[in-house]
Amino acid sequence: MNLINDIWNKAKKLNKTIVLPESSDSRIIKAAEIILQSRLAKIILIGNEVEVKKQAQNQGVDISAAQIISSTNEGPLNFAADLVANGKADGLVAGALSYSSDVIRACIKRVRLAPGQNRLTSFFIMLTQNKSLGEDGLFFFADCAVMPNPNQQELAEIALQTADSFKVLTGREPRLALLTYFSEAVEKHPDAEKVRAAAELVNKNNPDLLLAGEVKLEDALASANILIFPDLDAGNIGYKITERLAKATAIGPIFQGAARPVNDLSRGCSIDNIVNVAAITVVQSQ
Repeated sequence: MNLINDIWNKAKKLNKTIVLPESSDSRIIKAAEIILQSRLAKIILIGNEVEVKKQAQNQGVDISAAQIISSTNEGPLNFAADLVANGKADGLVAGALSYSSDVIRACIKRVRLAPGQNRLTSFFIMLTQNKSLGEDGLFFFADCAVMPNPNQQELAEIALQTADSFKVLTGREPRLALLTYFSEAVEKHPDAEKVRAAAELVNKNNPDLLLAGEVKLEDALASANILIFPDLDAGNIGYKITERLAKATAIGPIFQGAARPVNDLSRGCSIDNIVNVAAITVVQSQ
């Protein structure tokens, strides 16, 4: 499967509006042009209209179809989050200039959590070159950006949220593995017990979900397309190792659990990454 093409095709049919609060970044301006020309979404840019248009002109970029709004004293990120919370935009993408902690805070305090959700978590879309693994080389890794040391209940919620996100974005059946270093020698260690208890909670809440339970990585790779890591250290290191050593493409972090979609960018994000995260945000908003 070609997930990015599928997401683009879905986004083009939805006619949603995405707000980009970091209009002083040249990458955002160019990404806005691509999004508009590709008809992935309508765009709101936050900033001084004269300055934004001048920057676009200097870059040779056409953003004439974008709406440009000046922010209040709350700052561009919080102002953008309020637009999403009030239904004036369908989703928000930020992080090219903002710290992840600020994007998370704006999401939780202003956009808030969706009904029935207890916390904001995240996943990375990992596109690997080995088509025999995952879903034709596709994996979702979670949580790699938000929850530092989830307890068993939180770990189960991360797994269930990621399974739902996988269905929405891929249209395929999620197959989860909750990763552990479990072996007979450490069977009673609290870390291994946490993962086992989380797997039992997932199974209790969604018995129809294809779940490998608590497994070691080498066993999980035989069948899973979603890898749930036991904590943020493992998840963040895991996705970066996969990206750098296996030459995988990492897209994210993609947030889940919010009332309306808000997504983060890495400070070193590429223009393509901004465009793709915006398209994912559109599909999440349906």
